Amino acid sequence: MTRSDTKHVSLEQAVRSVPDGAVVALAGAAQTRHPMAILREVVRQKKRGLRLVGYRDGMDFDMLARAGCASDVDVPASAGSEEAAQARFEAGAAGLPYAIIGMAGEGAVTKAIALHDAAGNTVMAVPKINPDIAILHAHAADIHGNVLMDLETCAGFARDVIVARSAARVIVSVEQIVSPQTLANAPARLVLAADTVDMVVEAPYGAYPTQCERRYDGDDKALAAYDEAARDAGAFRQWLEDEVDAKGSHALYLDRLGMERLQAITTRRSA
Repeated sequence: MTRSDTKHVSLEQAVRSVPDGAVVALAGAAQTRHPMAILREVVRQKKRGLRLVGYRDGMDFDMLARAGCASDVDVPASAGSEEAAQARFEAGAAGLPYAIIGMAGEGAVTKAIALHDAAGNTVMAVPKINPDIAILHAHAADIHGNVLMDLETCAGFARDVIVARSAARVIVSVEQIVSPQTLANAPARLVLAADTVDMVVEAPYGAYPTQCERRYDGDDKALAAYDEAARDAGAFRQWLEDEVDAKGSHALYLDRLGMERLQAITTRRSA
C-alpha cells in the first residue's frame, strides 16, 4: 500500500457498499463494542434481506431483524454455545470446510454432523462460516486501515479478529482516526493490519449504547428503553423513529444525546 492510499470513508459510504442479501457478521462481545453507529445507518438506508451471523446474540441483531433489514439471523441459541459458533468462524478463517467440536455444542448450529472419534466418543462437525462482510468496532485506526486496540482489551478482541479473517470484506468503525505515527509509536496495539481491512469509519461513541472498553460504559437507561420498546411492535416503531430515522446521521444522533449524557459514561477521551 502506498502512502497515498486511504481506506477512510464516511459512515454513509461504508453502508452503501453493503448489498441487499449479503451475509453479514456482526462482531463485539455481549453488550460490548456492538457496531451500532454503522447499524443505525443500515436501518436508515433501508437495507433488506441481510443474512446475519455471529457468535453471540444481542441488541444489534435484534434491532436489524425488527427493523426489517434481516431475512435470517444465525446466532447461538444460548451463551453456552458461543464457543461452537466461534469454531465455525475459525474454520472459515482457516479455509476448512468444518470445525470439530464436543457434544456440548450440540444444538448451537444447524447442519451439524455427528461423528465418532477413535475412542468412540461422539463429536460434532459444524460447517464453516465465510461472511460476505464483517462489521466491527474498535478503538482507533489510521487512514490506511491499520486497526488499533488498547493492550488491556486485546484479549477480548481476539474473537473479532477471527470473524474479520473469515470474511471476504471487513468494515471497521473506530472511536478515532489517528496518524500513522501513532501506530509507529505503539506497534503492539495493532490488531488488524491494513491488508485485512477494506474500509474504516470514524464514529466517536460508535458502540453506544453498548460499552467500548476503556472508552465509555454502556448506557443502562438507553438499553432498558430499547428492551421496553422491543416488547411491542408499535412501541418499537416509535423507538425506531425517535432513535434512528429522525436523526438522519450519527453526528445528529450524538448531538441529540448531548454532551452531559455522553460525559457521564465516558472513561477515557483519546486514542
